[in-house]
Amino acid sequence: MVAPAGSAFGVYLGHASPSDDAICQELARALQSAGVAQLHYEMMQQDRMNVMIVGELRGRPIHLYLLSSAALHSQMVRKFADAMDVLLAEDPLRGILPITVAPYDPAELWPSLRAYPCIEAAPGKPWPTAELIRRTLQTLALAPLPTISVVDRLRGDRGASPDAVTRAKALHWQGKDAEARAVLERATRDHPSFAGWYTLGALNEQQHLLPLAILAYEKALGIDPRHPWCWTKRAFALDQMRQYDAALDATGHALAIDPDHAGAWYTQGYILDDMNRLDEALAAYQRSLELDPTRVSAWSNMGITLRKMERLGEAEAAQRRALELSPDFASGWVNLANVLLDQQHYAAALEATQKALQLASDNPTFRYTQARALIGLQRYPAALAELQRCGNFPPATDLRARLLQAMGQ
Repeated sequence: MVAPAGSAFGVYLGHASPSDDAICQELARALQSAGVAQLHYEMMQQDRMNVMIVGELRGRPIHLYLLSSAALHSQMVRKFADAMDVLLAEDPLRGILPITVAPYDPAELWPSLRAYPCIEAAPGKPWPTAELIRRTLQTLALAPLPTISVVDRLRGDRGASPDAVTRAKALHWQGKDAEARAVLERATRDHPSFAGWYTLGALNEQQHLLPLAILAYEKALGIDPRHPWCWTKRAFALDQMRQYDAALDATGHALAIDPDHAGAWYTQGYILDDMNRLDEALAAYQRSLELDPTRVSAWSNMGITLRKMERLGEAEAAQRRALELSPDFASGWVNLANVLLDQQHYAAALEATQKALQLASDNPTFRYTQARALIGLQRYPAALAELQRCGNFPPATDLRARLLQAMGQ
């Protein structure tokens, strides 16, 4: 089973001991042979931690850690794992897969990794590299599952079955959402767990199956009611269904658990903006950014709120800050363009929309915004051509009709 061409399935593979380098290289070759094109592997180093977290780790949804005895006692590796646990709590469709290359005492495993099922070396037994690779590929849905005989099933022996939640995440990132859903639905039916329900909620939300997402988050919270990110995810899904009061209540639960939860403050700002409570939304975004000034979405959405409040200079500054943090944020360039259009800075707005279209050329909203900038520059034929490329996008259809009338056509 090979990840499809162009898949977003990316893997980071890290280890912390020179003695594990040979195993790491063999596993990397196996992953590449199985179709993982977006693979980065290395020996983790303290002086590269921030670069790795911002770059390689954020860009790859599945993180594998080879954990030797030396790695389990490394404070540097622990810091990596802690940082990734924070990142993955926000995005439950990402996954950590610890792989122990030698027997270990479970008490040695750091709290940030205990929530993630390991591929474990059997106690007191050698750990052949071929077995490590086979188990890893099966867990990542890159190799067939083991066949268990009827006799063994009757005995209750299911063999070394890979973690269903991690396998479902891998299937999702390979573009196989139907298979991922089937795995998670079976897992939550047979062995209900917080991780299973939380991941199923995120998968449903991404597919815009919002009632199912909310139900899954509620099931997860029934197992762990003090998980602020799950409350926050539930709040966002409720907001998308325009159940604003219930959504606001859910962020209140998250903030009661963790008053300094930047994600909950951001989501509360988003909900309050949707309720047109703009002053409160702005305060919530500002609090989120006090706690996490690198949150791109908070800068950009705060800019949208400021634009609604007609504080255009501040709105432009917020959008530019978002783009400083993430230059490839296509929607951010269009958000900036809208603020520039409001200020009649048409040439700068056109430049911003061009950058957005370089990142997402088939987005009709981006083309519509570019057409508005071209109209501001009185480049009417070019604007008409952009509007025609928007297809049946309603705002573009309306603007095209008005532009044709103005041009006497």
